Amino acid sequence: MQLLHSIVDQIVNAPTEDIDAWRDLFDYFRKEYQQRGDVKRAFTDLEHFLREDPTHQKGLKDKIQDVTNNYNFFSFFAQYSLLDEAGFASGVWGRLKHKVIPRIPEETDIQHFVGTVMKLPYDLRWISQLPRDAHQRLFGANGPQLHTDHLFSELDTAIRALGVKISSFGMDHGTTHLYRQLGMDTSPFFDLQSALSNDLTTENLSAAATALEEIYFTITNLRLRKNEIGTSLRLTYQTSRSLSKLAILKDLLQLRQTPTHTEHWLKVVYNCLRSEASRFSVRQFINRQLDLLSLEIVEHTARSGEKYIAENRSEYFGILRASMLGGLLIACFAAAKIYFDGLQLAELPEAVLFSVNYATCFVLVKTFGGIIATKQPAMVASTIIKNIDQNNNLKLSSLHEIVNLIKKASRSQFISFVGNLSIAFPLAMLINRAISAYTKSPFISSYKGEYLLNSLWPIAGGAIGFAAIAGVFLALSGLISGYFDNKVVASRLHPRLVRHPFLKSFLSEKHREKLAKYLCKNIGALSGNVSLGFFLGMAGWIGFITGLPIDIRHIAFSSANFGFAFQTVEMSTMTILLATLSILLIGLVNFAVSFGITMYLALKSRGITFVNTFKLLGQLVWEIALRPWAFLVAPEKG
Repeated sequence: MQLLHSIVDQIVNAPTEDIDAWRDLFDYFRKEYQQRGDVKRAFTDLEHFLREDPTHQKGLKDKIQDVTNNYNFFSFFAQYSLLDEAGFASGVWGRLKHKVIPRIPEETDIQHFVGTVMKLPYDLRWISQLPRDAHQRLFGANGPQLHTDHLFSELDTAIRALGVKISSFGMDHGTTHLYRQLGMDTSPFFDLQSALSNDLTTENLSAAATALEEIYFTITNLRLRKNEIGTSLRLTYQTSRSLSKLAILKDLLQLRQTPTHTEHWLKVVYNCLRSEASRFSVRQFINRQLDLLSLEIVEHTARSGEKYIAENRSEYFGILRASMLGGLLIACFAAAKIYFDGLQLAELPEAVLFSVNYATCFVLVKTFGGIIATKQPAMVASTIIKNIDQNNNLKLSSLHEIVNLIKKASRSQFISFVGNLSIAFPLAMLINRAISAYTKSPFISSYKGEYLLNSLWPIAGGAIGFAAIAGVFLALSGLISGYFDNKVVASRLHPRLVRHPFLKSFLSEKHREKLAKYLCKNIGALSGNVSLGFFLGMAGWIGFITGLPIDIRHIAFSSANFGFAFQTVEMSTMTILLATLSILLIGLVNFAVSFGITMYLALKSRGITFVNTFKLLGQLVWEIALRPWAFLVAPEKG
C-alpha cells in the first residue's frame, strides 16, 4: 500500500513530460496480476487511497488530463500504419526490421506514452479486468474530461482519414468496374465522403453512419458474389481491410455522437491498444495473408467438389461407373510405370518420366469423365465448409443439412474407392498375364513382385508415411486447381483470348471462341492434374537427392501394383488378407490427410474455429452410431 502511495505521489509531482512514474504504476498492477492472477486488490487500494486523499486525487486527475491534451491521438484512433499499405514481402520485411531495430514513435504521439509505460500485449490481460466504472470509482463525477477540444480535433481527423480510405476503395476504377459488372450501386461511398468532408454536425454524423451501413452491405455482397466475377488476393485483401477500417470508423462515429458515454471510450481505447499490440507482429501478418489466400482458393475448390457428391441412387452409381473407368486407366498407367522403372534410367530422367506418366493418366481420366477416388477429398472438404458457412457469417448453418451433406460425401467417396479398386486390381492381373503371354517372358520379375508387395506394408514398407505424403500432394493439387479456376474468372480470360491479337492472325473467331471456352472450363482441372502428376512422380527423386525418406503410396496405384505382384509372388491367404487391409489403410491415410488439410485451410480461411464445430461433431457421431450404412450406401431418392 505504501508503495502505491509513493508511486501516485511521484506522478502528481513530476513534470508533465516525465512519464517514468507512470511506468512504475503500470509495473505495480502488472506484478499484482502476475502474483494473484487479478488486479482487484490493487485497484481497490488505489480507489481507497484517492478517496481518502483529495489532493492526490485531484493531482492524478490533472495528470491524466495533461496526457489527453499533450499527445496526438490521430494515428492511435485510426489504427493506421504505412505497413498496412505494404505488399506481402515488404510487409514481412518491414516487420522483421522493426523486430531488429524497433521504430521509435514521435514523442508527441500517444504511442510514445503507451510504448514507454506499457508492455503490450501482456498488459491487456489485466487491463481487461479493470471495472467498467473505474473512471467514476476513482474520481467521482468530476473525473478527467475526455471530450476536450483537443481530443475532438484528433478524433475528427481520424474519422475523416478513415472515411477517405474506405471511400477510395469504392471509387477505385477496378472496384467500380466490378460493381457495374454486378449491377450494384456505389453511391454510398460518395455519400460517406460527402458527409465527412463538411463539419461533423449531428446531421452529417448520422448521414455518415447510414452510408457506412450501406457500404458494409455492398462490400459483403461483393464478397458473396465473388464467384461471378472471380477474385484475387489483392481484391480479397482490399475488401477485408476495408471491412476492418469500416468497423473502426463505426466505433469512432458512435463515440463522436455520444462523447460523454464512458463505455464507448473504453471500447475504442481497448481496441486501439489491441491494434497497437499486434501492429508489428510478423506471425499475425503472415497468418492474415495466408488466410486470405486460402479463402481465395478454397472458394473455387468448393465449386469443383460439388460434382463429387451424389444426391441420389442414380448419381451414386454414376460415380461408381466413372470411378471404374478411372480404375481401368490407372491399371494401364501403373503397368507403364513398371515398364519405365525397368529401363534403369538415371534418377532425374526416371522421375520426369514417372511424372509425365502420372500426369497423363490423371488428365485422361478427367478427359474421359472418370473419377480417381483420392482426388475427391480436397474438393469435398471445401464444399462441406462452404455449406457450414453458407452465409459467410462465420456461423454454422443447419446441423441437419450439414450432417446430410457429410453423409452424401462419405458414401460418394466410398463408392468411388470401390469403383477404382474393383477394376484396377483384376485388370492389372489381366495386363500382367497378357503381356507375359505375348512376350513369352514374365512382365515383372519375382524380385520386382516382392518389392511391390513389400511396399504395401504399413510400417516395414513405409506405406503409412508415404500415403500421408501423397495426401499432402493431393490437397495441394486440389488447391492449385481451385486457384487457376478462380484466376480464369478474375482475369477475364475468355474475352482476352477471343480478342488476342496473335490468335486473331491464324484462328477464326469461331475457333478462338472454342479455344477460350475449352481453356476456361478445363484449365483448373488440367493444372491440378498435371501438378499432382509431377508431385507424385518427383517425390522419389526428392527423397534421393535429400537423403530423406520421401516417397508416395496411392491407393489406386497400390491396388494395381498388388494385382501385378499377385501372379508373380506366391502368397498365403493371410498375406492376401493383410495386403488388402494395407491397401485400404493407404486409402484411408490418403483421404484423411488430403481431407484434413483442406478442411483446416477452409475453416481457417473463414475464421471458424473447431470450438464452433463441436455440436456438428457430436451430431455426426450420433448419426454414425444409429445409421452407419447411411454413410456408405445412397438411398433410392436424394
